[in-house]
Amino acid sequence: MKKYLLFFLIVLGVLLVIPGIVGFKVQEQYQGMLDRTAQAGFEILEQEYRRGWFSSEARSELRIEVRVSVDAPEPLELKLTLENRLNHGPLTSQGLALAEIETDLLLNGERLFPEDYPAVIATRILLDGSGSTVVEMPAMDLTENDERPAVRFGGLSGVVNFDADIKNVSVGMEMPGLDVIEDDLHLIKMGEASMESRSWLGGSGLTLGSGNLKLHELSIHDTASGEQVSLQGLGLVVDSSEQDGQVSGFATYSLDGLEVGDKKYGPGVLKVELVRLSAPVLLELQRSIEDMQDQQMTEAQRGMAMTGVLMGSASEFLANDPGMSIDPLKFSTPDGELSARFSVNADGLRWEHVGNPQIWVTKLDASLSLRIPEKLLRTLLENQARTRLMNEIEALTEELGEQPLVEQEQLDSMVDAEVQGQMELWLGQGLLKRDREDLITEAQLADGLLTVNGQPVPLPGLGQ
Repeated sequence: MKKYLLFFLIVLGVLLVIPGIVGFKVQEQYQGMLDRTAQAGFEILEQEYRRGWFSSEARSELRIEVRVSVDAPEPLELKLTLENRLNHGPLTSQGLALAEIETDLLLNGERLFPEDYPAVIATRILLDGSGSTVVEMPAMDLTENDERPAVRFGGLSGVVNFDADIKNVSVGMEMPGLDVIEDDLHLIKMGEASMESRSWLGGSGLTLGSGNLKLHELSIHDTASGEQVSLQGLGLVVDSSEQDGQVSGFATYSLDGLEVGDKKYGPGVLKVELVRLSAPVLLELQRSIEDMQDQQMTEAQRGMAMTGVLMGSASEFLANDPGMSIDPLKFSTPDGELSARFSVNADGLRWEHVGNPQIWVTKLDASLSLRIPEKLLRTLLENQARTRLMNEIEALTEELGEQPLVEQEQLDSMVDAEVQGQMELWLGQGLLKRDREDLITEAQLADGLLTVNGQPVPLPGLGQ
């Protein structure tokens, strides 16, 4: 009997000691997940970890900047706070495991959902260090009040699986829809959305990935202008691979339809492909981006830092003869269909050739095929000319201290004259050809010779 009692006490002691030991491994695994989150573009502002014997608590504050539009002077800053309770194994509510983690989310210091909302964000780390995170957020309606519009949230469900080193990660998410309403006006209406992705480390240590995103519908109403933008059938497919130190990848964007006011666009498709990129150079860029995220740098400083890295790696980058292609590019507009194909490949181009156009132009092989509605091209040129002229008028106003007398009709006339002159020049030189209501061009650069629509075109500075 004493032997059994002694054995029981030993087992009990081991069970009491193990959770405390496991706590160290749990903290290490949690830090690894947090580091992977930072690699995804989040900046870690603060992190706190209080390790206990049977459980621990962690709080992490992350920040990400989102550029909502090209005209916005500053990006939108979002702060995400993760409040976690970590229950140590090896015995958990779902059997043997290293730990179970329950997570609450706060956006800009406020909870995303009411206190009684049954949101589940639960992570289970197995004994070998691998695990999964399950997200289950049921549908919910928030009524409109003085502080916020009404929100109809269709819910969110998904799972994230990861290996012990958090180097291989797969994600699957689905959201039935979202509707934001104010004064019976649908400010934002989003239909069913889904995402699947997978990421892994290539042989060079570079993070590679593949995935797809589907969005059935999205409409946004601008209360200031009264305009509404609506898109249907947005899709994105990406993939990348690595072989013998070279990386290739593509991204395909598709759109069933786009409505801006009373104008309808689409369908459209765009595929961009990159080949023979240097894996070591991309890895250095990836690490540089991660280092910059840990520093307080402005966008201009980050741009200069990235330029420095690119310049320092240019020789190694060109050694693989990289290439890029855009094929296809098709997009329907109210004025007709725009279509294009473009490719450029380096063949023996080296960094020491860049300063000598007589050499580097012979190391490029490029082609372009373009068909664009003439009305669409004229509209694009008009917008460009009008913007430039208005900037010149604004600069002259600052210089003279008074508004120059330029009537709207005079401005329109100047724009029309500039566009007409440009069109006549391109058509006269044979750079563009008319095909009914479209303008077409075929260009090719090979062996240092440029031809456009079958006619040789001299390259400036090459003595051709």
